[in-house]
Amino acid sequence: MVGADEIAQFTEHGYLGPFELLPELTALAIGKRLADEVLPVRSPTYAHSPTDVPKLSFVRDRHLDSPLLARILGDERVVKRLTALLGPDVLLWRSDFFMQATGDRETLPHQDKNFSGMRNIPALEASEGGIARNITAWIAFTPMDRAQGGLYLVPGSHRDGVLPEVPAGVENSIFGKGGALARTFSDAERLDLTVRPGQFVLFTNLVVHGSYPIMHPDARRVAISARYVATDTLVNPLGTDVNGHGLELSRYGAMLVAGSAAGFRGVLRDAPGSGMGPLEHEVATTASAR
Repeated sequence: MVGADEIAQFTEHGYLGPFELLPELTALAIGKRLADEVLPVRSPTYAHSPTDVPKLSFVRDRHLDSPLLARILGDERVVKRLTALLGPDVLLWRSDFFMQATGDRETLPHQDKNFSGMRNIPALEASEGGIARNITAWIAFTPMDRAQGGLYLVPGSHRDGVLPEVPAGVENSIFGKGGALARTFSDAERLDLTVRPGQFVLFTNLVVHGSYPIMHPDARRVAISARYVATDTLVNPLGTDVNGHGLELSRYGAMLVAGSAAGFRGVLRDAPGSGMGPLEHEVATTASAR
């Protein structure tokens, strides 16, 4: 169970973890399996749709078509902590593979806010209006530290709300959108996270975070970010024509991972294949295939 001390830490610092999800060797094998079997094929959710960022039709929301990924992101070891922080009714509304290789640029410090994309179309809105509370689970399938594309956070930065941005050139802006945080953060303010394969970290959408470039030659980072909200959150509040990256949403839906979706006003999708059953089944399948 999640204790009061963990809830207090999340409230104060905006993150929790890392926590154990899979044994290290199993996570390495599953990461390779996902990279080999899932990522080379365009997502059936978005295969019919153009997008502002072409790779998104391969890396976005693959839990909607991969039973293995759906099991990982719906596993009770993740979900039990989410229900303690978000309440009993929880939706998985987005996931992304984060693949990084030597030579790829760092991810600049940023807040996720309402996930509005290149077109500034909000993906989330709180039921009472404004910025919704999203919790991201960042799951590592390869070693992650400062030299291997590791994630960093600025603990407590979420308590300052939405931080101002200033204009910036494409190369020096957040995701090429032409803006950067007005405030800079020193190494002393950043918390570098060391996460082994099979571990995950939770953080809120307003905590400032980013990632480092990979410094080891021939290394690559395989990680997944999964986004969760309470079921009273408005998902795609402006409608389901396209999202902030231009992806057409007729095949998209949020997935219930805990409780009831009775209060949800959006589109739901069931878990693919054999559903959200025990992850151990897929772990055994992956181990036997090695």
